[in-house]
Amino acid sequence: MLPEASRADGGRGPQVPNPAKFPQGLEPVIAHVHKAGLKFGLYTARANHTCGGYAAACLHEKVDAAQYARWKVDCASCSLCAYNVDAALCYCARDR
Repeated sequence: MLPEASRADGGRGPQVPNPAKFPQGLEPVIAHVHKAGLKFGLYTARANHTCGGYAAACLHEKVDAAQYARWKVDCASCSLCAYNVDAALCYCARDR
């Protein structure tokens, strides 16, 4: 999960991490995890917001998956928290 994530471009763009918590973005964190030989994953939800109230994937699956791939995220978990049956299916950035 991206702590206190929001969306770029007035809510139409990809998820962006909280700059106060990740001033250099997630790339250095993900690189550190990979250097340790571990995989890096994120959490999102099939809703407008996660259970914690952060930006989620609903209707942004493709743009989020592209962002996750740019960041070299290894997998993304999609929950059904606050699931909206009209929401599009989540896509995971499994293949880079």
